[in-house]
Amino acid sequence: MKLTGYETYCMYLALKNHFTKDNYDFFKNNGKVHVSKESYLNRRDRIQFEKIARRHDDPKGFMVAGFLSDRTWIGELLDDDAENSYQQYVKNNQSRSYIFKNELEKADDLKSLFKPEDNGYPKFLNDYMRGDISFDTIVILDHFIQFIPKFDAKLKDDYLWSKFSFKARKYKPFLLQDLDQKKFKELLTSRINATI
Repeated sequence: MKLTGYETYCMYLALKNHFTKDNYDFFKNNGKVHVSKESYLNRRDRIQFEKIARRHDDPKGFMVAGFLSDRTWIGELLDDDAENSYQQYVKNNQSRSYIFKNELEKADDLKSLFKPEDNGYPKFLNDYMRGDISFDTIVILDHFIQFIPKFDAKLKDDYLWSKFSFKARKYKPFLLQDLDQKKFKELLTSRINATI
């Protein structure tokens, strides 16, 4: 069912709050925000929400992809790069287990992913910044191994780490809602057993 422009606007505000504010949780609040239809109708940019509502069957996924690529302003969600980010997001969702398995196999030693390198950051963060490991794989690994909180304590005053950790924490419930956790746990266990 297609959303209206107003419903898209409400979802946008809820997602924006989720991805930018520490004290708002999209899932705990059921995606609800307090905003009147009248305030929506008085917005100059409401046509942009109407466009997203018309163009996308999955406006939530489209906006999540935008927030993951640091597009927090509605105008940024209507450019070609936003559409490309969404297409990549869909592609990654469709081949997540394949990507996860391949990225685990590329790692010679899984333990090395969690060791700090010369710049003080864990290897997985440097690999992510180089494009050698996906954000999804890191978030899935953290779900099973829970290493991000340990680095939060070690790197608590580091801007780059704090931004990465915040985004991972905020994205995790979106990623887990459709994840076949048993399958991914088996893939991880299989890779760990292969390296022993």
